[in-house]
Amino acid sequence: MFRNLSLILALVLPACAAAAESENAGPNPPGQWDAPQAGNPFVPGYWADPTIIVHDDTFYIYVTTDGPGWGANELTVWHSKDFKNWTNTVLNWPGRDDGFTNVWAPDVIEGTDGRFYMYISINHEIWAGVADHPLGPWRNALDEDKPFIALDFDPEVHHIDANAFIDDDGQPYLYWGSGWEWERGPGYVGLLADDMVSFTKPPRRTHPPHFFEGPYMLKRDGRYFLMYSDGKVSEPSYKIRYSYSKSPTGPWTEPEQSPILVTSADRTVFGPGHHSVLQWKGDYYLVYHRDANPFMGMAHRQLCIDRLVFNKDNLIERVVPTHRGAFPQVTDDQQPANLAFGAKVTASSAAENYEAERLVDDNYGTRWSAAESDESPSLTIDLGEVKTTRRIEIFPEYATKYYKYKVETSSDGERWKGYSDSSTAASRGMPWVHEKDTDARYVRVSLFPGEDVDAPRQSLWEVKVY
Repeated sequence: MFRNLSLILALVLPACAAAAESENAGPNPPGQWDAPQAGNPFVPGYWADPTIIVHDDTFYIYVTTDGPGWGANELTVWHSKDFKNWTNTVLNWPGRDDGFTNVWAPDVIEGTDGRFYMYISINHEIWAGVADHPLGPWRNALDEDKPFIALDFDPEVHHIDANAFIDDDGQPYLYWGSGWEWERGPGYVGLLADDMVSFTKPPRRTHPPHFFEGPYMLKRDGRYFLMYSDGKVSEPSYKIRYSYSKSPTGPWTEPEQSPILVTSADRTVFGPGHHSVLQWKGDYYLVYHRDANPFMGMAHRQLCIDRLVFNKDNLIERVVPTHRGAFPQVTDDQQPANLAFGAKVTASSAAENYEAERLVDDNYGTRWSAAESDESPSLTIDLGEVKTTRRIEIFPEYATKYYKYKVETSSDGERWKGYSDSSTAASRGMPWVHEKDTDARYVRVSLFPGEDVDAPRQSLWEVKVY
């Protein structure tokens, strides 16, 4: 576990950040993690192990929910039409609902039958679900309420992090596995039957060099790339490697370009790993998680995206992780201006390193947090002059935690009128969206801690006004 104070301080030392900026200078310099409008992380909150798919012009990213803690008893998905405006939705998972507390690493694929199959790690086993739509509802893909790959399938292997892949000939495969006690171990590969929950022959162990967890299969120009994570989660050793083969089952050769993604020199990209790949209009993008800044300890991971590039020999080049991000061009539609961006913000209090102005910097890597002693946290955004406001979006620290809050507006900062009131019944989700036409210069958000509010902090990533 990462406990060295000097390393923690290294995350926020400007000199180190400047050194890394110089070292990585080039056509796509990384930028600063706390700069306004940084693109990574590209969604707010703490998430890990992303699997991205595209269906009916919608992007879906299935994630592990960091609770805080290793996973949570809830499964969520982010979805977007434009890769800019994202909504988080809580899903049911394809296992029993009686006492599971560790749900992580969902992998989703559209089967040859047009249905969607989910492979998810629950209590160190692989469960399989099926649904007619990416948002579900999900049900167990087996006839019985049991795991697809149980713990006793091979007790020497940690049965987690399944990834499904369908080859060009329609043959589906499943990759999974890890070692126990943070040790490298063998993975498994199996040829799936058409039902996606049985094998045409017994799966066999596979041994890619330096394999630890998070396998992901990618095929390009006849070559199979098995990508995976190595090292220890939430430590600087965590990284992404890959090996390649002429066959989807190996044997595997690791090139000199591996690993392709590692902790940055200034440690503001810390412990990157467990990824998936988006292919969009001929380009490739690496979707992965890293740890939050400043470093908060295990299970505060965030989602990032950078470009994945192949060289002339059809090998993957090393990735320079950035805070700017690299994004697919989905639509040319202009975004409405966020009236709150860069506005003056005052707050009832602020915890150290989480100042009020972080609320309006259009950066999901920074946030405002009220002081722990603040029993009535609130903040006020000054838009500079009276403007017509049609929509307010609020991004809480945790999408799956419950909050109570109220939104008010004012033209003069003295007389206030209600815009939205969720102060009596706790609610959750991300973002909190409220649409109402009003003319106002000031927007005030008040939070109400209480017994039915389970968020560990009264904290927000962003407030946007349109």
